[in-house]
Amino acid sequence: MKFWLIMLFIAALPTAVGAQNAGVALRWDKCYGEGTGTSLKTFACDTNAGRDQLVGSFISPNDLPEVTSLEFVVDLSSAPYFTDGGGIGPPIPAWWMFRNPGSCRRSALQVDFTPDPANQVCRAWNEGQLLGGIASYSIGFAGPSSARLIMGVAAGAGVLGSVVAGTEYSSFTLTISHVSSVGSGACSGCQTGMLLVFSSIQVSTPQVIGQPGFIKLSGPLNGVDSNFALWQGYPVPTRTTTWGAVKSLYR
Repeated sequence: MKFWLIMLFIAALPTAVGAQNAGVALRWDKCYGEGTGTSLKTFACDTNAGRDQLVGSFISPNDLPEVTSLEFVVDLSSAPYFTDGGGIGPPIPAWWMFRNPGSCRRSALQVDFTPDPANQVCRAWNEGQLLGGIASYSIGFAGPSSARLIMGVAAGAGVLGSVVAGTEYSSFTLTISHVSSVGSGACSGCQTGMLLVFSSIQVSTPQVIGQPGFIKLSGPLNGVDSNFALWQGYPVPTRTTTWGAVKSLYR
């Protein structure tokens, strides 16, 4: 199976909030709609203190008065695009290995589903208790330079959420700790450029006969680049690839 391409020139496009459509967004520090987040995060990798936060959001094309749960897929790559063959980027570095037994930074990735109370634009899809977490973090789903993060959250205590078409909703905040970035026991690869993509969100509703019981959203809600973020800059391929060769992967 072949995966989508993030074109090399897109990282240079402006990230200001523009016209919004149904889709998803991913930004460092703040929800996309707040206008103060950034698509690029740089870190000197010179301290084990502190953290960075990556915020996901979405816009639905339909009113959904009863929402039971959300499921998210975030893909990561140390190559400038995903392919099923791999080999165009370095393997996922140790600094980006989380959760799984033997991972260098097993507990350095956490998720929270509570929106920032300071938000003026991005709303909460549910005002009640939320129950969720990280379901899996898989290295190598599309070659050695790739990883896939799957998360889910559900409405707790019988309080269903409500989504209005055209409104942006905060969906998750990933916290990435700086632990093991420098000194004894440091994990290699903090300086490696990484591409992070909010690939999809599944919004589930009560099952109705003749209807699927969910909608699935993907693609940038600004129509351009809101669905991805960068760490330390755009990933650098480990071998030279012509633009013609890149395009041929997606024909």
